[in-house]
Amino acid sequence: MAADKIFYNGQVFTMDPCGQICEAFAVSGDRLLYTGDCETAMTFKGDSTECIDLKGKTVLPGLGDAHLHASSTCELLFSFDMYNIGLTYDAHPKDAMDIYKNIIAENAAKDGSATVLRGTGWDPGYFMQDPKTMPTAADIDEVCSDTPVILRSYDHHYVWVNSRVLRDSGITKDTPTPRNGVIWRGDNGEPTGIFQENTAIDLILSSVPYGDYTVEEYEAGIMHYQKNFGTAYGTTLIMDAMATENAITAYRNLAGRDELNMRVTAVYVTDPTKPLSQMDEIISRKGTDDIGDMFHRDTVKVFVDGTGLSIYMDEPYEAGYLRSIGMEEGYRGYPQWTGEELTEIFVKANGAGMPVHVHCMGDGAARLTLDAIENAKAQGIEVEKMRNTIAHFMAIRDEDKLRMAELGVVANVQPIWGCYYSMTENIITDMIGDRRARAQYPLGSFKKAGVIMAAGTDFPVILPPSPFLGFKIGTTRTVNKAHPEYEIYKNSPLGPAEDPLSEAVTLEDMIEMYSLGAAYQTFFEDVTGSLEKGKSADFVILDQRITDTDPEDLDSICAKEVYFKGNRIL
Repeated sequence: MAADKIFYNGQVFTMDPCGQICEAFAVSGDRLLYTGDCETAMTFKGDSTECIDLKGKTVLPGLGDAHLHASSTCELLFSFDMYNIGLTYDAHPKDAMDIYKNIIAENAAKDGSATVLRGTGWDPGYFMQDPKTMPTAADIDEVCSDTPVILRSYDHHYVWVNSRVLRDSGITKDTPTPRNGVIWRGDNGEPTGIFQENTAIDLILSSVPYGDYTVEEYEAGIMHYQKNFGTAYGTTLIMDAMATENAITAYRNLAGRDELNMRVTAVYVTDPTKPLSQMDEIISRKGTDDIGDMFHRDTVKVFVDGTGLSIYMDEPYEAGYLRSIGMEEGYRGYPQWTGEELTEIFVKANGAGMPVHVHCMGDGAARLTLDAIENAKAQGIEVEKMRNTIAHFMAIRDEDKLRMAELGVVANVQPIWGCYYSMTENIITDMIGDRRARAQYPLGSFKKAGVIMAAGTDFPVILPPSPFLGFKIGTTRTVNKAHPEYEIYKNSPLGPAEDPLSEAVTLEDMIEMYSLGAAYQTFFEDVTGSLEKGKSADFVILDQRITDTDPEDLDSICAKEVYFKGNRIL
């Protein structure tokens, strides 16, 4: 069979079981015909075969982002920008508030006819050392009181609204706080304007007619992500780990119109305010949203803890920190589900052939999750085959890393977070102490324990969603050159004080996490994730030879060309 295209004279990371790095490959239609040496590749040359000289550049399989929120890109299009206000985390909260007020005022003045003003990217971290300084509706009211204002935090665990939204919602001091959510309240019991964690956020947003984006806005957002982030970085596979029903409809519309240049897996999100019979409804919908091999919705999402003071730790937060914010010593956060409830979720989901994707920040949350998986296994569920996934890992015990390997649980990691900077030094260290702060996001010890890892960016929590930024931080455990604090922290890798580079991994490890690891987590490894005969011709040609690139410069790598199903999309 003659090839349509032959690529030769390159450095081709196949990510096949042998870890082969070859020099050439051949493509026929949407499939790989051959990978190996140049001489053999040329035997597939026909009269109309196009031969492309790679000139030594690196080729990787199409990359995956195994945990992000691509549908939330609509926030970047239809909300004003509150990211990166230029302060470090030792700044006074008032300085952050003054900047945020100016941003809100400028955008209110810019769009005086708006029915709702939305902003995205504000950072609760500036206020965590003294929660009494946390923003309120009154702060927004000072610069915009008539128009509804909805502001999402960069991590999507907080929503900040003005008094107009509170009035429209009908939420008052008499409104019960939903399970596992936080409605921040004043001394009089009235909501202050901050809603924390999904159940509280859903409460406020579902109570107003302007709480969600439209299907059309989500379509625009997804296409913006695809063009400006996904394709631009060589990402051809994603898991959207939190999409509203409007966003799901948008994905299905785009897949149905053949407008997607990436395979998408989406999730069903469990709600701790509802009875566990919700699992029966979720299971009944399995596969009903699927569109060929382009859009799958077959994963159950569970939040076992949250962020900030909602993180569930095995050991208490630092006593000094708790005293400073007026909380009793011994507090260690809380789980969003009981162990019995989690076990039932795994039994039902895995029993129906659905993997579970779990948000765990704290080591207490990870332990509780693994206990539930073990309990499901004891009930005869073949959990090892399900590729259940735990995401994030601000903390996890060494023994639980070994349990993950034994139970076949995939570690969904965010390598981009694995660096030391002022947030680590001034906020996290105060909260949980230096030892635990330095043990965050432990890539190296996951590898040593034999845990399969898949990489995600958690975009738009992190901008930009660049795998190459992950390559840099995962191999050096330090901030990138573009980071505003690079000169301060460039020689301070995130890791145990006695061996700070022990949690670094190799470049090959990073490539695997973003390619085959992501494909494995999402059950696409038979189709993509590696460059092997018969698989989809999804690959990215870099602008340089990656092994010749200084680790400090890995984040400067660019995708020169990107192919999906044999078609050039960049």
